[in-house]
Amino acid sequence: MPLLITTQAAAGVTVGVTFMTCGILFATVTFRLDRDPQLIQVLSDLAWLYFTILIPMLILQLLLVAQVIRSDRRVRPVVPSWLALTNEFLPFGWFGVLGTHCLHHGPFPWSGGITFWLTAATYFVHMTLGTAFFWIAAGEIEGQ
Repeated sequence: MPLLITTQAAAGVTVGVTFMTCGILFATVTFRLDRDPQLIQVLSDLAWLYFTILIPMLILQLLLVAQVIRSDRRVRPVVPSWLALTNEFLPFGWFGVLGTHCLHHGPFPWSGGITFWLTAATYFVHMTLGTAFFWIAAGEIEGQ
């Protein structure tokens, strides 16, 4: 169990650092708009690629959280066990993002219906469920 928690925390730190790097690249793009447009385009593309690199670490983090949820053997677990299933299956909607740099037209590039909307919808469902149930669990643990 401590190994799962430590690995999940390490994945969270990796996601945070990668997300900050992505933000720095986007900020660099907007900081010097008077530069060569091709240079700005390259920096913008690099920032978006960094953004898509988050997906494997987020998936790993969710799978680890699912294992931690499943390991709770109490009569009344801190969070419902079905939340582990959402952490295991919702990330399948994110895999399309990994190929966005390969395609420019149709449903699979970043602006496409499957890649953008499926990823956004499954991430929204995951964040809503996770936030709600872990918020409730934090309140219950604090009250004990």
